[in-house]
Amino acid sequence: MTPTGTKIVRITRETPAHVDLIEETAVARRDPLSGPLRLGMILTIGHYLTPLLLSSIAHPLPTVKLDLFEDLKKVLEGSIRES
Repeated sequence: MTPTGTKIVRITRETPAHVDLIEETAVARRDPLSGPLRLGMILTIGHYLTPLLLSSIAHPLPTVKLDLFEDLKKVLEGSIRES
């Protein structure tokens, strides 16, 4: 088989896996208020705000997958810079 033929066969074999990924990505982007939402809070207020936050978003945003975490301000700021 020629190098081009080998490449075409490889791409063809990989395509079904990519189709699933493309579909998942398209569905996730259909509603901008769905999917994962990472929210970091400083340690001193996290335990006060978490119950309020959870009760506030559960009904209006049922498809949001909230990822809450608490840490020091410097760590949270570093996480934002890395994103």
